[in-house]
Order: sequence, then C-alpha cells, then structure tokens
Amino acid sequence: MINPNVGIAGAVENTCTRVVYFLTYVSKKICRMLSTNFYVLQTETGDTIRDVKSMLRIDIHRLDHTNFQPSSSELQFYSLCPDGYLAFETVNIKDYLRPLIAPALLWYAEHIGCPNMNISSLDPRPVLKAVGS
Repeated sequence: MINPNVGIAGAVENTCTRVVYFLTYVSKKICRMLSTNFYVLQTETGDTIRDVKSMLRIDIHRLDHTNFQPSSSELQFYSLCPDGYLAFETVNIKDYLRPLIAPALLWYAEHIGCPNMNISSLDPRPVLKAVGS
C-alpha cells in the first residue's frame, strides 16, 4: 500500500532503494563466499590470480606498462581500474575451470578496492590508440 504522505514517486524511490540495498548485500555475501579460495601471487613478470583448490591461474597484465600480446588458446578479459587498464589472461585453461573465472575476477576487483570494476572481453587498446593519435 502506498503511503499518501509520500506519493507514488516516493514509494517507487523507496522500493528501488530497498532493491539496490538487497542486491548489494547479496552480491557482497556471494563474493565473500567465493573469495575464500583465491589469492594473488606476485612474481617478477606480474601478478597472477590463483585458486587454491583447482589451481586456476589468471595472469594480470598492466596495459600501460607492458606490451601484452593475447594468446589465441587462452581467454582474455579487460578492465579499467584507478591504476590504468588491466588485461586478465587465463593460463592453461581447462573447460572445467571456466565457471571459476568470473568469481575470480569479481574477487580480484573486491581485493584491490574496486568492487564496481567493469570487466569486458573487448580489448580497449584499439580505441586507446585511435584516441591518442
């Protein structure tokens, strides 16, 4: 029932606020549930997201600092974070590991403090080169 003191617009706004709060709460709970198996391994060549149980590996490349060449046999994902553009590339991906990729990338976004990071399969570099020309 709509509160006559608030009106329809207020009721819709209140409902939207509740839905956003609920979705944020649920996504944080899911991320916490999934994040227990992931960690970041730092090496001389860069960082790697690893999964303890399955040994999933996703290399992280900073596109502003490296000449990243994607492998045709691996999956690549891209994102913009405060430090610049990132490329994520699987290492020796197996079909049974594919369902873990999205939770691993979501965990990483939360881990670096960018929980709203947009992740895409589209390489932003051609656009960046066109803009910089």
